[in-house]
Amino acid sequence: MAQVVLTSKGQMTLPKDIRDDLEVGPGDRLEITKHGEGYLLSRRRSARELFAELPRYQGPALTVEEMDAAIGEEVRERNRPKG
Repeated sequence: MAQVVLTSKGQMTLPKDIRDDLEVGPGDRLEITKHGEGYLLSRRRSARELFAELPRYQGPALTVEEMDAAIGEEVRERNRPKG
């Protein structure tokens, strides 16, 4: 278990092995979440990392008109009366 010491300003330095494990460096942001009586420290992922996990469209290339038509169909479907 790693231990850290708080400075008079409430700052702490994460040990190198923890920084390496979290893959963080200067300027990176961390999230701290309360869990029961303790806290969970995790690396905050960037929008680019989150976007990279989204499934990629594998179909044929569509024209702008085809995309507009597909969006219109989806809007109508989502807004049709239930019942």
